[in-house]
Amino acid sequence: MAAGSAINLNLAVYDRQVENGFALLRPPGHHALENKAMGFCIFNSDVIAARALQKYRGVKRVAIIDFDVHHGNGTQDLTINDPSIMAISIHQHPFWPLTGDVKHTGHGQAAGTNINCPFSAGAGNTAYLGAYDKIIEAKLAAFKPDHIIVFAGYDAHWQDPLANHRMSVIGFNQLVDRCLASAKRLCQGRISFSLGGGYKLDPLAQCVAGTFHTLLNNPQKNLNPIGESPDGEVDSQAQLDKLIQHHLG
Repeated sequence: MAAGSAINLNLAVYDRQVENGFALLRPPGHHALENKAMGFCIFNSDVIAARALQKYRGVKRVAIIDFDVHHGNGTQDLTINDPSIMAISIHQHPFWPLTGDVKHTGHGQAAGTNINCPFSAGAGNTAYLGAYDKIIEAKLAAFKPDHIIVFAGYDAHWQDPLANHRMSVIGFNQLVDRCLASAKRLCQGRISFSLGGGYKLDPLAQCVAGTFHTLLNNPQKNLNPIGESPDGEVDSQAQLDKLIQHHLG
């Protein structure tokens, strides 16, 4: 049902039946491999949806943006040889599942279509938004996707008990706003979101609600319930500079 709902949502968005949408999926999908379930994920719903767009709508290029705090190893493995799907991930590293090194950029004709943006513990809004502004926007513009799928994991929130990043609700809202702007510029607004990780209910609920407000362009998208991490963010500028140099030269 989760994989099927991802297919239905993305076909509906592509066909203009809805402007955009959010699939409240359980189980999520980004760790699932071709023949193996992993990390609460059974089927890789976003890759399956991308394949459905290609098969049933003739879509040539799909970008998958993953801002879950864990690297989307399944999405990487399923697309790393395929130049028609760009897989982008911002995540904590080193961290489970111990993948997502910056050196994995795609094989053969797919070289440059796998974009890993790893940050160490303590990274927050500045790192995530900086990676989007300085790297992801340029990579998307060069790739020219016909459709964008976002794996929206909220376990990078500072209150999440299973990770060590320090995003806030408004940081996620600003990241979602950037994804929407990219879709408007590059693929006529065709974009969908699917629910990824989040392991404390209150921040997860606030983050998802914030994304809904952002998708609807409601004034609440400018609010910051729960606030920022009391520990602040670590300075990730040096890491960001290295990522820019690696991905863009």
